[in-house]
Amino acid sequence: MISIIIPLYNSEKFLHEAIKSALNQTYKDYEVILVDDGSTDGSSLICAFYCENYPNFKYIYSENSGVTNARKLGLELSQGEYILFLDSDDMLLPSCLESMIVHMKIGIDAVVSETKYSALFTAEEYIYKILNGFVPAGINGKLYRRALFDERTLLLPREINIGEDLIMNVKLALNTSGNISCINSALYYYRYNENSVIHKRKYSWSYESRFIEALNVALGDKKEKYINALMHSYFITIERLAINRIDLDWNNKYIKELLLWAETQKLSLKQKILLNVRKAKIAKYILAILRRLSIVK
Repeated sequence: MISIIIPLYNSEKFLHEAIKSALNQTYKDYEVILVDDGSTDGSSLICAFYCENYPNFKYIYSENSGVTNARKLGLELSQGEYILFLDSDDMLLPSCLESMIVHMKIGIDAVVSETKYSALFTAEEYIYKILNGFVPAGINGKLYRRALFDERTLLLPREINIGEDLIMNVKLALNTSGNISCINSALYYYRYNENSVIHKRKYSWSYESRFIEALNVALGDKKEKYINALMHSYFITIERLAINRIDLDWNNKYIKELLLWAETQKLSLKQKILLNVRKAKIAKYILAILRRLSIVK
């Protein structure tokens, strides 16, 4: 059985559509766990309606504590061998579960949709690709074996509320003994919601440094194994901050770690600019000029 876990908070505008997309699945061996993270609108009434009318629906209410904790509560209540997360403002395509479960064969621990191509990856290959943006970092649109989850998987500080899915996926991959199947199929509909946290984010070095710390904690004693992928992910962060004209703390221990690592590497022109032009505003405009000249991508 597949457990579809839907965390929600003041979601009455889109919740019906999210739930109906679960009900419309061609694959029928599933349950739906609705986790209300302290809603104050009509979300609880919507949840009550479906729980009263569909025996495979469950509902739990908790005081507002963030989406990561809501997912954790849903996981604890679920009974499925497989886990799929659905955000309350998104939808599953009707063939989503059926298309993913067929790939969950012996030796496969997770199925990832929405990728550019179909392939099997080891945990090490997958972590490299997710740290460097080659596969979607979101926890949605993925089917996981329940056995991958442990007490650490959904343990994150509440203030890590942007990019937390990447950290959770790294933790899940570290628990993988088999392979991860990536499939080039659009099975999950992401709705643009202007009120979501990601669309209201304000970039800051303070947040990014806390995120980097949480990512390092997630990797734990496996960090050295993934050091090259991790350092390249730092470059992605630095470029994102430069584009938003946010200066770094060049005395931060992780940035110092990057500088030491870079001394032994053959860097791209873009990487050299990001490390040597230490004023974000200036770095942004140099990169913009070079992109216009098609010198860097």
